[in-house]
Amino acid sequence: MREPTIGAQKSESLGTARRRLAGLLLLLPVLIGWGMWAGSKLGMAGGGLFGAWVGLVIGGKLIALSVRRNRTDFEPDSGACFACARCFEYCPSERMRRGLIPAEPELKA
Repeated sequence: MREPTIGAQKSESLGTARRRLAGLLLLLPVLIGWGMWAGSKLGMAGGGLFGAWVGLVIGGKLIALSVRRNRTDFEPDSGACFACARCFEYCPSERMRRGLIPAEPELKA
């Protein structure tokens, strides 16, 4: 389970995050234009539109990666959750944490 992040120490200030987001928002039209230019050089019909779409996708992903959200509730860890749709007490990870089942030995490389 992931714990809530409210009140947690932040590694960067709000001003830095806002400047990064503003820079990426200003970069988005440049990426679209670059993609349109690169797509037009492909020599196929609609290459410019395809390139603009690729630039938009890359810019959108960069913006999505730069926005950090705070967790207000406990959330299941997507890497460790089995998504078995059973209640919390029957979760194998929770049972192992409580000591009801033995812990699995860690594999060493």
